[in-house]
Amino acid sequence: MGYTTHFSGSIRIEPPIPWGLIKDSIFAHQDGHTPRADQRDVKLEVVEEPAETDEGTLIRRHAVAIVPAWEDEARDNGTENHVQQIIDQFGQGRTFAGRIDAEGEDAGDLWRVEIRDGNAVRVEVRLVWPEDEPDGELGLVRTELAEVRASLAELGADYRKVIAERDAARAEANETSRAAAIAEGRIEALGAVKTWTNEDGKRFVFVSDLAAVLGPEGRADDEAASERSRLDEPTPGEGPGGST
Repeated sequence: MGYTTHFSGSIRIEPPIPWGLIKDSIFAHQDGHTPRADQRDVKLEVVEEPAETDEGTLIRRHAVAIVPAWEDEARDNGTENHVQQIIDQFGQGRTFAGRIDAEGEDAGDLWRVEIRDGNAVRVEVRLVWPEDEPDGELGLVRTELAEVRASLAELGADYRKVIAERDAARAEANETSRAAAIAEGRIEALGAVKTWTNEDGKRFVFVSDLAAVLGPEGRADDEAASERSRLDEPTPGEGPGGST
């Protein structure tokens, strides 16, 4: 007795294949009486559906899937090639989805037949020890994640810089507005300060009036200017226009 492989699974066919197209195909007639030369690892799963007509009930048959040909022990006679033959013969306008799993007698002899881009592909299992496992897709994911994190960090730094510049601009604008408001208020206040005109037609103001309007920042720190302003103040007993 030779090496045997056990098969399971199925590959769905959409839309199903009408009986008229497969009635003469060897894939529709795999059973215990199939000559060895015609034996295949897979077959077409044919279902029957009753249909009521004027002549009575008719039975319609069509293939809905590709399945293992044998329920007991089977040999691997080129399973992926057999699946591909079905696709080549009946695949026009149809899709095939699913897989056929295979397990051989030897430990680790696991593989499957999948459909990729309309082709039957044999996929071998890969067994590795944890310390020997390459990064594979996980490594790519880690690399992409690191790149995303770096991009986010850069965006975060740019965002904080923009916010800092915005806050600085707002502070400068607020300070400018405050200074402008102070200056405008002082100008209006200066216009309201009382002035005195002597007999020579010169106009004078009291230093205390100016100080009250300008505040500490506007007070003259020049002693000579302060002295001149003091000398210009009216003396007791004099009115705004001179002697009383």
